[in-house]
Amino acid sequence: MSDLLDHAIKEKYNSMKINDPLIFVKNAIDWDAFTPLLNDLYHNDTDNGGRPNIPVKTMVKVLFLQSMFNMVEERVEVIIKNKIYKSNVTSNEWMSLKSKIGSRSIP
Repeated sequence: MSDLLDHAIKEKYNSMKINDPLIFVKNAIDWDAFTPLLNDLYHNDTDNGGRPNIPVKTMVKVLFLQSMFNMVEERVEVIIKNKIYKSNVTSNEWMSLKSKIGSRSIP
């Protein structure tokens, strides 16, 4: 039964990936082209302390999504955190760990 459930979860996740507009945008836009254009705007002075800058490519993606879906920053943060959580939960490592421990132990 566990194998059937795992297979169903993987199939559902894969079908979601096919219809996901974010994956379409990810493949349709050359995100690396923005880095040389905007790299001079960010000065990573971590030698003096502080947190390193977020990569330019990541910032452009976030701003694009924020503008595309007309969202405030707080909403974008929630969506990004949810995406990270979902990708961790549906990862192969998690699936293999779940099968080793047993499906009753992990929700």
